[in-house]
Parts: sequence; C-alpha cells; structure tokens
Amino acid sequence: MTHVPTSLITEIHAGNCVAFVGAGFSATVIPPWGKLLSELARSSTTDIQNHVTSQVRKGSAHALDEAAQVLQDHLGEDAFLDMLASLLTKHDERPMSQRLAWLRGIPFRSILTTNFDPLLAGSTPGPDAYRRVLRPAAYRWWDPRYWGDAQGAVTLKLHGDVEKREIVLTRRDYRRQLYSDPAYITFLRTMIATT
Repeated sequence: MTHVPTSLITEIHAGNCVAFVGAGFSATVIPPWGKLLSELARSSTTDIQNHVTSQVRKGSAHALDEAAQVLQDHLGEDAFLDMLASLLTKHDERPMSQRLAWLRGIPFRSILTTNFDPLLAGSTPGPDAYRRVLRPAAYRWWDPRYWGDAQGAVTLKLHGDVEKREIVLTRRDYRRQLYSDPAYITFLRTMIATT
C-alpha cells in the first residue's frame, strides 16, 4: 500500500481538505465524453452524425462542447437529456463499489465533482449547497457519516445531475454557468482560496 504522508492525514482530520472528483473516477463504468456524444448522435441525421464524429476526433473540450450543443439543438433539450440519462444509467456499479467506499470513508470536508452521472450522489449548485460546503455543520472526522456504507462528505455536483435533469455539457450550458451565475464563480474562488 502507498504511504500517506502524516501531514496530509493531519490536514484531512483538521477539515482542511476537499476532494475534487473528475471524469476519471467513474471511467471504468461510464463512457467518456466523446463516446457519449457519438452514441447520442446515432439517432440523428447523417449530417449531424458526421459533424459530431469530426468534433469528437478533434478531442478538445471546445470541440466536444460544441458537438454537444449541436446535438442538443438538433434533438431538443428533453430528448437530449432523456437519451443521455439512459446512457449514463445503464451500467453495473459493482466495479465502482470499492472506489466509492474508499472515497466516502475518507473524512474530507467536502467532495466537489464535475460528474453528473448518478454514481456519486450529491447536491447541485445553488446557495444552500454552497453554504453546506463552505460552512459545514460541526465537521468531525470521526463522524458516523464516514463509516461503512454511509454517505461520506457533503458532495456538490458542479456540473449538475442527470437524474435532476440539470447538467452542464453543451457550450451554452458552460457559458450560462460561468457568465450568468456570479455565485458559482464566487463559490469556486472561495473554495480555491480557503482549502
């Protein structure tokens, strides 16, 4: 087993550490962004499929969020979300069970994730969620929420939750979140400055 530095353990116990969980966390059971977009494009016209394939091959975040925007515009928001939810909920969580148990068992002050899949439960962005993360009630590393199959740290799903039909995936979604919601940017700056 890898040695965990004593200073890191001390900081975690002091409530000074926040986990940031990205797409790699669930990569064993959730398809990557490009594959998700390609799957969504299958129900579109040939022109749309070709465009999405071209953007996916480019592989940049800019190209992928543009492809997602084209798909959402073509399919309509409701159909887009329905199809995306279907793709994200068709998985076997067993390969993730140990990884989830480890994450929930580490007494982080909170967990921030950009994943909007249903594997890691949490709140979506908003004043109450920001408050729970920034001002946790009575943080104690020995709290039962970190034991066994308990929920673990307060989790904030920065890019939304597909089950709540609130996600950030398209170019318009990213721009709305970054430029139309000053509380979101203020929250992120505060997290970076204080943890």
